[in-house]
Amino acid sequence: MPLLPARIPDIPETRAEIVPARLARKVGPLFGVPWDDGPFGHRTWVSDHSRITLSEIARGAPLPTRAQAARLTSDVDGWHIVDRVGVAGRGAAMPHEIANATLNRFGPDTRAAVLLTAVNRLLDPVRHAVCSALEVLVASDGEPLPMDLQMVGWTVLVIETFRSQPALVSAGIAARAIQRQLVSTWELPLSARLAGMPLTRCEISAPARAAAPSRPDELDVVDATFTALRDNAGSGSALAKRLHHDEIVDRLLRQLHAAGSLQDASHLWLSERRDGELVVEALMPPTQLTRDFVEQVTGSAAGQDHHRLPRVPSNDTFAALPALARRAVLIAILGMLRHVQIDPQWRERTRQPVVHALAEVAELAEHGLPENDPMRPLVRCRTALMTVQTQRYDRCHDIVAPMAQLLAGADDCAAALRSGILDRGAAAEIIGAANIEVNIVRETNGANCHSGLPDPAGLGVWLRRSWRTYLDAIEVKPDVLESPDVGQLGLVGYHLHNYAAFLTWQASADDLHAAVRLFREVVIPAREAFLAKSGVFEPLRHSLQVASRATSRLAETTTAAGNRDAGRAWASLGIEWIHRALADNSTTQLLGELTEPACRLALLAARALVVALELDVAPPDDLDTATNLVELARRWEQTSVGADPDSHVRHAEVVELEGRIQKLRGSPSPG
Repeated sequence: MPLLPARIPDIPETRAEIVPARLARKVGPLFGVPWDDGPFGHRTWVSDHSRITLSEIARGAPLPTRAQAARLTSDVDGWHIVDRVGVAGRGAAMPHEIANATLNRFGPDTRAAVLLTAVNRLLDPVRHAVCSALEVLVASDGEPLPMDLQMVGWTVLVIETFRSQPALVSAGIAARAIQRQLVSTWELPLSARLAGMPLTRCEISAPARAAAPSRPDELDVVDATFTALRDNAGSGSALAKRLHHDEIVDRLLRQLHAAGSLQDASHLWLSERRDGELVVEALMPPTQLTRDFVEQVTGSAAGQDHHRLPRVPSNDTFAALPALARRAVLIAILGMLRHVQIDPQWRERTRQPVVHALAEVAELAEHGLPENDPMRPLVRCRTALMTVQTQRYDRCHDIVAPMAQLLAGADDCAAALRSGILDRGAAAEIIGAANIEVNIVRETNGANCHSGLPDPAGLGVWLRRSWRTYLDAIEVKPDVLESPDVGQLGLVGYHLHNYAAFLTWQASADDLHAAVRLFREVVIPAREAFLAKSGVFEPLRHSLQVASRATSRLAETTTAAGNRDAGRAWASLGIEWIHRALADNSTTQLLGELTEPACRLALLAARALVVALELDVAPPDDLDTATNLVELARRWEQTSVGADPDSHVRHAEVVELEGRIQKLRGSPSPG
C-alpha cells in the first residue's frame, strides 16, 4: 500500500464534477491505480503518457493493434480483456466509454488537458492531506518554521506523492508542461492606428478566454500546496519574497521527472502487486534529493537556523486530522529531522533535541494511527534508527532500548511488506537503512561485551535474513549476484552499495571476495555512470572508501596465510580506490572540517594506505597522508566525545592505526 495513494473517486452529485470523476476512473487503472470495484477489477496498466491516445483514455483500457484487432474481434460478443488489451465486438463498446464530444471540450491540448484533469481528481485527497499537514507544522517555539525547513516539509511530501504512484504523477507533470506552454500567450499593446480594429479570435492580443476547468494548467498536488505553503508563511515574509512559484515548482517537477534515470539516484521498476495489477515501484531515498533542491531554491545550506526544529503536534491536534493528513504530518516531520541530521554541523548541535523529537513522533504514531496503517511500522523503525544513528558514536549513551526497537521495527516493516501493507519501495528504503545501522552497531558498540547489546553473532544472522528481505523487496534474486551476468543489473546496482558494504564486514573470505566483485562489477560502474550524468561525486566516493575495507581485510588475511603476492594485489586495488576518493575536491572539503563523516572516511582511507605501505605497494608520501587522516580522527574524538576518548566506539581503531604508523616510521608505539 502506498503511503500517499491516489484514489478512484465516487461519482459526485455536482454536475460540474461528474466529468472529472469519470475521467479519473478511466485514467487511474491506465497508470497503475487499482479500482477493485471497476469493470476490470484490480487490473492495471502502466501507460507511457507520451504514447497513450484519447481513444484509450475514453475506453479506460489499451487498444489492440490492427493485427490484434483482426485476430481478437472476429468471434467476440460484447467486450473482453484479451492479452491485456480491451477488445470490443462489432457494435459493442467498452463499459461506460466517454464520448468524443465530452473529451473535445478540453484544451488547448485535448489529451494533456484530459490527463491533467484526471490526475488532479485522483490526487485530490493527497492535496488536501498535504495542505492540512502544512497548516499544523510550526517550529518548536510555536513560531513559523525557518524557510529551509518549510521547504523541506513540502518537498518530502511532493516526493512521497510521486513515489507512491510514479507513472500517474509523471503523466501529470508532462501534461502540466504542455498545458502551461500553450496557455501562455502574448498580450501586446496596440499602436494608435490599430485602435478600434476588431481582432479575430486567434490573433495576438485578442480578448483572452476566461479561465475554465476544461483548460487546466496546474498539477494541484504541487502547485496548490506550494501556494498554501507560501500563504502560511505570510505575504510579507522572506519566503514569499524570495521564492517564485514557477521557478521552484518547475525545478522540482523536472527533478522528479528525471527519477529513475542516471541523473537521479532513484530506482524505479515495473512490478506486479497482485495478479494483473501492474505498477511502478520506486526506491527513492528523499534526503539527498531534498537537501540539494532546498539549497538550490532557498540559497541557504542546512543548519542556518539550527536551534529551531519542527514541533511535534499534540495528540489532540493530530487525532483531529483525517487519516491521510496524519500520515503527511509524520512524513514531513521525519523528513525535516532527517534533513537536520544529514548536515554534519547541524547534527552536532542538535543531537539531544532531535532524539527528544523522535521519541515524541514515535509516541504520536503509536497512539494516533490504526494498527494496520503502513506508517505505523515505518515510523517505529525510522525513529529508532535515527536515535541509534545519533547516539551510537559515544559509549556513554545507552542505546540498548532503541536498538531493540530498531530490530523489532525492521521486522515489523518486513512483515508489512509480505502482507502488502507496505509497498516495495518504501519497505526497501527503511529495511536497507535499518540494516546499515544494525551492522555498524554490531561491529562497533556490540563488540563491547558489557554494552548490554545483542550478541554480534546473533546480529549477523539477523542481518543476513534482513538483507535477503531487502533483495526480495527490490526483486533482485540473490543467485543473480553470484552469476556471470551480475554486471547486467544496471541502475539497481547503485542501490546494492549497502548490501556490498555489509559483506565487507564479514570474516569469511567468500563474503569479502563477493563484496569486491559486487563493488567492482556492479556498484562502482553504476555510480560512475551517475557521476558522469549528475556531476555529483559523493556516492562514488562512499563506494570507493567502503570497498577498500574488503581489499584491506583480504590483503591482511592472505598475507597472514603466507601468500604475500596476493596480499599485495589486494592492497594495490584498495589504494587505487582510495587515491581516487581522496583526489576529488569534494573530499578535500569534507576532510577540512571536524565531522563524524570526515572521521569515518579518514579511518577507512588510513587503513587502506597503512596496509599498502606495510606491503610496499604505496608511494612514500602516503605515510604522511595516513598520519594526517588518523590525526583528524583523533581531533574529532577530542572535540565531540569529550575528556574520555575511550568512550568513542572506534577509539581502539584510532590507537591501532597510530601504532602501525609509528612502526612504519621506525618509531616506538606511543601506547
